[in-house]
Amino acid sequence: MALMRPRQTKFRKWKKYYIKSFEYKANKVRFGAYGMVALEGAHITAKQIEATRRILTRQLKRVGRVWIRIFPHIPVTSKPVEVRMGKGKGAVSHYIAPVKPGTIMFEIDGASDIISKEALLKAGKKLPIKVGFVDRSKVGDITMNQKFVKSLKGTGAARKLQQNNGKLGSQKRGFTSSSAAVVQQVFNRQHKMLQRDAAANARFDFNEEEDDGLLSDPPSAAEQRDFEYLRDEVADRLISRLDYVNRDFPNVLDVGSATGSIYRAFQANNMCNIKKITQSDMSIEMLRKGEIVHNNNSNNYDDMIETEFVQFDEEIKLPFEDNSFDLITSSLSLHWVNNLPGVMKEFNRCLKPDGAFIGAMLGGETLKELRSSLLLAEQEREGGVSSHVSPMAHVGDIGQLMQSAGFAIPTIDTDVLKIEYPNAFSLMEHLQGMGENNASISRRLNVSRDTFLAAAAAYQALYGDDEDVLDGGVPATFQIIYMIGWAPDPSQPRAKARGSAKLSLKDIDGAKAASVKGEEKEQNPMTTYTRTTLTKDDGDD
Repeated sequence: MALMRPRQTKFRKWKKYYIKSFEYKANKVRFGAYGMVALEGAHITAKQIEATRRILTRQLKRVGRVWIRIFPHIPVTSKPVEVRMGKGKGAVSHYIAPVKPGTIMFEIDGASDIISKEALLKAGKKLPIKVGFVDRSKVGDITMNQKFVKSLKGTGAARKLQQNNGKLGSQKRGFTSSSAAVVQQVFNRQHKMLQRDAAANARFDFNEEEDDGLLSDPPSAAEQRDFEYLRDEVADRLISRLDYVNRDFPNVLDVGSATGSIYRAFQANNMCNIKKITQSDMSIEMLRKGEIVHNNNSNNYDDMIETEFVQFDEEIKLPFEDNSFDLITSSLSLHWVNNLPGVMKEFNRCLKPDGAFIGAMLGGETLKELRSSLLLAEQEREGGVSSHVSPMAHVGDIGQLMQSAGFAIPTIDTDVLKIEYPNAFSLMEHLQGMGENNASISRRLNVSRDTFLAAAAAYQALYGDDEDVLDGGVPATFQIIYMIGWAPDPSQPRAKARGSAKLSLKDIDGAKAASVKGEEKEQNPMTTYTRTTLTKDDGDD
């Protein structure tokens, strides 16, 4: 059995580390989605680490990925049995890893939270200490902090906790107070930025020069927009909702502009008397690509509008002052945001009174065909399932979200787009070209070719006979959720206070019933001796 051990050590006998104080460095899940944390201090041997690793591998059935965060680098010496004590050191018997309370020892990814928790806690029984389960998306949970406090009772770390009024360390050391609001981390924003950078720089239809092997000239604007058809269509439908708004928006902010789909939609409709548009995106490469497209398609409309490109992450506080914009737009970018309530409040802060926010994001029915096909293929070929399509919001959640952000007169509607692709692999290629591939924290990093082939076959078998599909292709569903909200202003219509009505609904119903009865008697005058009608004085208009 091959155990972990250092290649060489300078001394055979080392000083053992103090393991009762709290760990302030290796106390965060940094690689996977879930981790095993030590609730007690101990010296973990190489055999125990290997036994834990084997249990994790068997529980995950080689589907997920395992990280070992501790390494047995300290040698432990011992003398043979029945050897008299005396001078000299014994030979190296084994190696140990000093583990302090709060140390993240193992991390895993690629499996659901239920499977991951069961695997980590079962593997933790191979260790001589109590362990806990840590979810990377819920770092700072008070329930885990309470376990730490109980495990540190009577130690030097417990005295430090008392000095900090029961809080685990300080925020400078990376811990979150129990009273602070914890934002659930569902998406890896750094990975999403890299995906959008790669999508902006990628060329899927390039030609290689035979003599020097270098790529040909940079793609033209038309070639760069090969994968912008979905954003352009959604932007057109989004801006068309402003046709019934009888007002102007001189200063506009487009959040998540990508290559400028919203700008092109305004340009095609020539509406709202816009004076300036600020286009922003978290990816600097995507903004550069949008600037290239903007310069190549300039016309008289561009001469009348001032355009500015700003790079920032919308999850962080927007770099604008209060009451800065008349209109804020966002098309197909908010479904990658972790802190949606905070972003909505920032939009409301930057809007002028009676300013409008209009946005579109992908809904929960998006890519349902691809999701089910991958689930079936993975269950058949590997005996387990994992997340391949990012989680998305539902229509009912968006209405509550806008109300909690302080928007007035919120309006929510939904639309479904079906796009035909030659096969599942073509769909995945287009998603990658759009920069819309999976970026969830719990995503699986590696998928076998056999699983992808099985998923493509299942996709074709289940959805290839759809009535909307032609020429043997497969459909892909995109649910679009549109939202409109207004910054509060005294001039907006408001519902009157309860009890302020001067007319009862019973009176209205009675008047309608009498009117209907009078009309029936007018139609049959020979069957009655009297004719009853309602005049204007009786309440009928």
